[in-house]
Amino acid sequence: MKKFLTIVFLGFLLAACIGPPEQQTERQLQLMCRAYAATLTTLAAFNSTGALSESDVARVDEVRPVMNSACEKSAAGLVTDLDSALLLVQQGAFELLLIEQGLTQ
Repeated sequence: MKKFLTIVFLGFLLAACIGPPEQQTERQLQLMCRAYAATLTTLAAFNSTGALSESDVARVDEVRPVMNSACEKSAAGLVTDLDSALLLVQQGAFELLLIEQGLTQ
């Protein structure tokens, strides 16, 4: 599962590297938001079985509002600083992926 997640993550990033720089960043942001949504869905399934620790749940609850806001703005085309938004979403998605990896090892 760990290798699969890594391959998917890298695939999203590589797929977004075609086109002008601004379009590349926008694509990367959209793809990272999709990866975030998929990871959040997986974590919700783990949480429903009681597999997430209290600290994992707290971390997800801390990251979610920031990620939701950035991804909603991205979907609506309202992001003014694509580079900062992409960095924020990458960091949040990575944190959630680490939680997921800890559950699948």
